[in-house]
Amino acid sequence: MSILLEAEHLTKIFTQRGKNPLKAVKDVSFTLKKGETLGIVGESGSGKSTIAKLLTRLTDITEGTLKFEGKDITRLKQSQLKEVYGDIQMVFQNPVGSFDPRRTLGDGIGESLRNRGMKKADVEKRVAELLEQCGLEKEYAKRYPHEVSGGQCQRAAIARALAVEPKVLI
Repeated sequence: MSILLEAEHLTKIFTQRGKNPLKAVKDVSFTLKKGETLGIVGESGSGKSTIAKLLTRLTDITEGTLKFEGKDITRLKQSQLKEVYGDIQMVFQNPVGSFDPRRTLGDGIGESLRNRGMKKADVEKRVAELLEQCGLEKEYAKRYPHEVSGGQCQRAAIARALAVEPKVLI
């Protein structure tokens, strides 16, 4: 099996003026092959969420390297990361906060599909399929994040992440 994601000696240090640096992640290494599932466990504050943000490049890596399908993506700029974002998707811990409160769940799920040029009718059909795949009725596409439970919003967030058929889901 080919290696999809390879993290080598990832380290993240947060600095604030007037405070000691905080080493949130120290020397984390692993590989993820196609078809594998990887779990990262640890107590609260141990760096799990920071690792997820490093893997998606939502947070810059202080030290170490991150490779996706053999390509070093450690220092890529935002414009260069567009390709990677389609292949690596993340379901955030706070699903309500990850959706725009002024837009319906269906709009949020379909956004990446519209950005890829999919026609409106096809987007609506695909959003309905994704919602049903995640255990929600297609009518949820018309609801706003504050109109559903946390669990339902989490399912919608999973549907949104699956919309672009990523190779890695975090």
